[in-house]
Amino acid sequence: MMEETKKSKPLRLLTVLLSVAAVAAMLWCAPYFKDDWAWGSQVGLDRLQSHFTGYNGRYLGNLLVMVLTRSLPVKIILMTAGVLALPLLVSRLANKKLFLLFPLSLLGVAVMPADLFRQTVVWASGFSNYMPPVLLTLCYLLLVWDLWDDTAPVQSKWSPLCALLIGGCGALFMEHVTLYNLALAVAVLIFSKVKHNKTYATHWCFLAGAVIGAGIMFTNSAYGFISSGKDQFTYRSMAVGGTVQRYFDTIGGNIIRISNYLTECNALMNVLLAALFCIVLHRLFKKGGVTKGRRVWLTVSAGILVAYAAYSCVLTVWAKIAGNNNARDAIDPAWRFAFTLLFSIALLLCILLGIQSRRRKGQMLFALVSVYVFCTPLFIVTPLTARCFLPCYAMFMLLAALLFDLIYRDTADQTKATRTAGTVFAACLIALGVFYATVFVQIKDYSVGREAYVQAQIDRGEKKIYLPMYPAYTGDYIRGSTPKDGSVWEERYKMFYHIDPDIDLVTVGPNTPQAKAVLAQE
Repeated sequence: MMEETKKSKPLRLLTVLLSVAAVAAMLWCAPYFKDDWAWGSQVGLDRLQSHFTGYNGRYLGNLLVMVLTRSLPVKIILMTAGVLALPLLVSRLANKKLFLLFPLSLLGVAVMPADLFRQTVVWASGFSNYMPPVLLTLCYLLLVWDLWDDTAPVQSKWSPLCALLIGGCGALFMEHVTLYNLALAVAVLIFSKVKHNKTYATHWCFLAGAVIGAGIMFTNSAYGFISSGKDQFTYRSMAVGGTVQRYFDTIGGNIIRISNYLTECNALMNVLLAALFCIVLHRLFKKGGVTKGRRVWLTVSAGILVAYAAYSCVLTVWAKIAGNNNARDAIDPAWRFAFTLLFSIALLLCILLGIQSRRRKGQMLFALVSVYVFCTPLFIVTPLTARCFLPCYAMFMLLAALLFDLIYRDTADQTKATRTAGTVFAACLIALGVFYATVFVQIKDYSVGREAYVQAQIDRGEKKIYLPMYPAYTGDYIRGSTPKDGSVWEERYKMFYHIDPDIDLVTVGPNTPQAKAVLAQE
């Protein structure tokens, strides 16, 4: 493995600084929207005063979003740190010494599906509940990752305390991550006992923290209401405690949503995984010694990965360019689910039959199995949105990083490989940076103009003011940024921006004279 050199340090520092600046600038441009208006107004304070009783058990997530929606500088600092911590932790799990994995993992964030990106990277309310628990889970994995080594792990004296805090805090954000952490805690104990014939205080402390945190979360009365179908927030439900038909209806509807959000939408991530596996298998075949049967299975599996990557690109990228956002609806749901299942099986076979290192094979299997453990509880809950799949996407990022590290280790000329890969990653990140800059600078300009236009109407003493919608091209990244007339979101929008509740707020389209007046102010 090529060690860090004096020449590479400035380049690495520049990469980090540019990443921080780019993400911070993007978050500065992104406006608050939808749930942010509630959390940043009296509604959030009322929920806090009731200790979130009957609302949910995401206590730390709720507190975090109240902070983020009350201070733009704090929002920018904390969300920038969180967004960049994801690729940093993923890269360190794959290989702490290979910096190339950071830009690769950052690229994974940049090519997120638009819905997932909007709901977990840009939206303060979504970020607060979904990003922190994923980061905490990755932190715990980093603490126990040396269990994969053949030698006995060396535990820091602070590891048990860190594990206890990670387990407890990680359980107070998102329900299916809380359940995953309970399963992870047990799995780590079993794995440690089997591989090293002993367990460690760190593992038991994480289990204790996860159990305590889960107890605190699920004793909130909200979950009793949700499971019984009597939730005061009527959009939330679970197929628990109902009829058998209710189970089948919920699961049947969620199968297609899961197929969509889990893999179909991840067009560019699917392309990356398919390309990396093809490189690994090409090198394996080139070395020889692969039986005919194994070669056939691997070739078929690689073909499925490539076909699915092309299929997801057609559904996501091409359909968007062609203006046919309903392309998925034309395909039979059963066929879509079957193809997604086939893709998952192909990934499994490529790992089992194509990865020779037992250690690396185990790590990849762990990442892949984690994807499906994370999404299993989602079969019985509604609503099901893109943000629920951030933990799954993070594990796909880890799988890609592990594959790249495996390829890099097996490369004879690592200096040349570093230059080539670094150039490719830099070019891709610059191109995506230009794309996001184009989108979010326009969003910021329009946001400033819209606020000034609304304030000008208020200053004139008008009792009926017009609120222009954002242009259509910004919709993928700030959907929900304009409240519907007469809805609860209109009330919360007025509260958040301190608009007199008696003023009549009228939403108008992006091509109206009012919208053109906003554009004229930019």
